[in-house]
Amino acid sequence: MESSLFMAHHEMQLPSQAERTSGCCVYLYRYRGTIVYVGRGASPQRALDHTTGSHNEDLEKLILGGEYEIQVAGPYPDPETAAQVEAALISALTPAGRHELYNKTAGNGPKFRPLGVPAEFASRQLDDPLTLAWVGRMTGGALIVRNAFGADLAPGRPRLDPLQPDSAVLIDNLRRYWQLNRLHEEWSADPDRKPNVAMSAAGPIGHRYVAAAVPIDRAALGSEPTDEIPLDLASAPNLDACALRGRLLADVRFSNLKQDLVIWVDGSGTVRWPRPRS
Repeated sequence: MESSLFMAHHEMQLPSQAERTSGCCVYLYRYRGTIVYVGRGASPQRALDHTTGSHNEDLEKLILGGEYEIQVAGPYPDPETAAQVEAALISALTPAGRHELYNKTAGNGPKFRPLGVPAEFASRQLDDPLTLAWVGRMTGGALIVRNAFGADLAPGRPRLDPLQPDSAVLIDNLRRYWQLNRLHEEWSADPDRKPNVAMSAAGPIGHRYVAAAVPIDRAALGSEPTDEIPLDLASAPNLDACALRGRLLADVRFSNLKQDLVIWVDGSGTVRWPRPRS
């Protein structure tokens, strides 16, 4: 009786003795065309070792069923490079709401993440998207501004490098310029309703996320008419107020009107600006 290895539907040829030690590799296991496991090894032989017994129960069940396919990439110059490729693949194949891999760990190396979000916050895109109501309640009130990473900024204003985001650029684009004058009187009359956190929302409507979140200097907010958000930068390590940076946003939409490029949601979770239009 043929072993499950030869009954399987796969494209990988058994490696020669030279190939067994030819270099580091990254490999995939597929089930009916869908990638279900990503691994790496010191040689292509590692990809086949699972077929004689795997520590991963889900992968072992797949192999026993016989309907799988193995693919391999490489050789890579060193184990570190292979580890980085493996980690990037795992992160690309496990975004929120997509098929989950059999992998139990995320791998060691840079992960795919939203533009402008540091690598240490990459895994937050897997969490459930946040609604405006939830953001308002957990922050005690927030101002959310549209961030296009400088695509629509006036000439001379700093643009953001999405791969190596400069905090100073994110702060500048978060702070100004916004039409807040119409809210000045409301905040002055009722200081307790002032928002606590300023957030920049980036990305398209269907995949909007928090590029930066910084506490607001509430004492300065509303003290005089302004088009800038006063930020409390001393309390904003990593621009990650309330652990929001990198989180997805469920229902943040901006119109094309300049005055509507800011959303104010209060501590009860109610959107206070823009005003509802009749």
